[in-house]
Amino acid sequence: MSVLSELLEELLETKSININQLSKLSGISRATLHHYVHGRRPVQKQEHIDAIASALTLSPSEMEKVKSAFLIETIGEQLYSQRLAIYSFFRNLNSNRIRENTDLNTVEISEAQTDIKRESAAYDQKPEVVSAIYNVLRESVQQHDSVMLYADPTSASLKSILLSPAWNFSTVDFKHIFRLESVNYKRNNNNLDIIEAVVNYATAIQKYHPMFFYEAYSDADSVFQLTEFIASEHEVIQFSRDCNHAIRHTEKSIIDMFRNIFKGMQNKCHSLGRAVSYKIGVQYDVYRICDELFNESRDIEPEREEELLLAVSGGVALNNYWTSEMTKTYISRDIDDENASEYSYDRPHVFGEMTGNINLISVMRKDALKSFLKNGKIVGFPDEMLNMPVRKEDRKLIANNMIQQIQKGKATIALIDPDKMPLQENWGVIALKERTHLYNYSHMNMYCIPVFERSFSFAVHDYFMDIIRNESTTRDNDAVVQIREWIDKYLS
Repeated sequence: MSVLSELLEELLETKSININQLSKLSGISRATLHHYVHGRRPVQKQEHIDAIASALTLSPSEMEKVKSAFLIETIGEQLYSQRLAIYSFFRNLNSNRIRENTDLNTVEISEAQTDIKRESAAYDQKPEVVSAIYNVLRESVQQHDSVMLYADPTSASLKSILLSPAWNFSTVDFKHIFRLESVNYKRNNNNLDIIEAVVNYATAIQKYHPMFFYEAYSDADSVFQLTEFIASEHEVIQFSRDCNHAIRHTEKSIIDMFRNIFKGMQNKCHSLGRAVSYKIGVQYDVYRICDELFNESRDIEPEREEELLLAVSGGVALNNYWTSEMTKTYISRDIDDENASEYSYDRPHVFGEMTGNINLISVMRKDALKSFLKNGKIVGFPDEMLNMPVRKEDRKLIANNMIQQIQKGKATIALIDPDKMPLQENWGVIALKERTHLYNYSHMNMYCIPVFERSFSFAVHDYFMDIIRNESTTRDNDAVVQIREWIDKYLS
C-alpha cells in the first residue's frame, strides 16, 4: 500500500465512513475508490482528491496530509522533498531580518586587547569573539577598508552582525567565500539555507561579492581546511563556526599572509553573483538589468522557449505593460522623456528580442491583478512605487496591452491563486535551467542576485513549470477571458 492509500483508509475509519458512503458523497465509483483505498491503483486526478476531501470534510491539517501524500504518489518522495525545500526557500525569501537578537554593544574588547600590536590575542568566550568581529567591521567601515570573509553564511552570530541595521557598508568592498555541500542535488538540501543567507547579505551589503566552492576542493587542496576568518587591512580574526573560540592577529606579516591566502582561494571559487541597487526608473527595467549584469541571455537558442521562465509575484508582472507616459505620471514625475521611454515597459517582449524572441512566461497572482484593475494600487508593494492610484483608462490600457501580448504569442501569463504562489509580493525569479536570477523590490531600490548552481536552477525551473502546467492554473486563452471579465466589471 502507498502512503496515500494508508492515509485514506485511516481517514475512513476516523470519520466512520465506508467506501459505499464515500462513493455517494464524492461521486466517484465504488470500484475506483476501492482501488485507491487498498493501494491497487494510484490516484491520478486532482479532482478526485478534491472530491474525497470535500466528502470527508477534512480539517486544514488533514487536507495538508492528503495533498502531501498525493504529491508523493504522483512525483515520488525524493522529488517531493526537493520541491518542498524550494517552496520553503521562496516562502522565506524576504525574511532578511535579524533572527538572533544579540546585543553586540554589551561586550567590548578591553583597551589592553585592542592595543596589542605584536602578538595574537586568544578568545574563548562567544561574546568576546562576536565583539572582536564587530570591532573589525566597525573599523573597516570607518577607514573604508576592504574586508575578506571566509565563513559559513548560515552562522547565527555572523548573521546578527552582518545584518545589523547599524552598519553602512556602502564604502566597504566586501568579499565572502563559503562552501556549498555538493554539486549533486541529492545531497545538498542545506545549500538552500546557505543561498537564502547569501541573498539576505546581498540585499543588505552594497558592495558584496559572494563566491563559493564545492566540498571536492577541500579534498584536493589543504587551503580550504583553514578555520573561518575575517580579514581587514589592519587585522585578522580566526574564529570557529559557533563563534566560541577565536584568535586575533595584528602582525602585518600575518595579515598579509591571510589576505594572500584568500586571494588564492578566489581563483578556485565560482562567483555566485552580486546585488545591485538601482534608483528610480532604472529599477523597473528587469530585462535590461539582467542583460547588463549577467550578459548571458543572448546565449539562449530561440527554439528553447521553456528555458526562460519569468516567474513573478504580485504586481511585478504588471510593470511589463507600462508606457513611458505612465512611468512619468505614476512612478516618477521627475524622470525625463528619454529615460521614461528607455525604462518603461511598453515593449514587454524586449528580453524576448534579446534572446531570440523567446516567449516570456509570467506567473502572476490573481488577487494582485484583480486588485490593481479594481482600485489602481499594486497589492503588497511599497506605496512609494506609485505617486497616485492609476486612472481607470490607464489601467484598461495596461490590461489590454497584456491581452495583446498574449494573443501575439510574445508572452504567456499564468494566473494562479495566492496560496499556490511561493513568492512574497516584492520578489521575482527569472528561472533558467542553467542559472536562476533572484530579484527583489524593496521601497525605491531593486536588488538582483544570480544563482549559478545548476542543480538548484534546474529544480527551481522545474518547480515553476509544474505550477504553470497545473490544471488549476489559468493561462493563455483562459487568462485573456479572466482579464476581460475584470475589465468589464471594474473599468467599464
